[in-house]
Amino acid sequence: MLLVAVTLLLYFSVAIVGRMVQMYELRQEQARLEQELAALAARRQELERLKEEADSDAYLERVAREHLGLVKPGEIGVVVIPPPLAPEAPPAAQVAPAPVTPPGARSRRAVRPERPGFLHP
Repeated sequence: MLLVAVTLLLYFSVAIVGRMVQMYELRQEQARLEQELAALAARRQELERLKEEADSDAYLERVAREHLGLVKPGEIGVVVIPPPLAPEAPPAAQVAPAPVTPPGARSRRAVRPERPGFLHP
């Protein structure tokens, strides 16, 4: 009789613990879904606000002026042309340091000045 009671107690304990773990996981999932629902509700409000703004005459006029370059009758349209971008400089080449000439020695550069377009040994 004691063995049956211990077996039943053990069975019900495992079943209860299993249910408690399942309830905990369900509560976690519920909290995550409630957060997602709140974020989606906020996104929906933002989209509804943008829709109302897009339906307004002021928004349509702003888009027509800024993106399409339209003007009202009697206005003079002005187009501002940005200055050209400076061409990108090529990446700096790795230049070896110039050899050190001992004092009193003549270097080839001192004898033969550089001229553009000429190669020097």
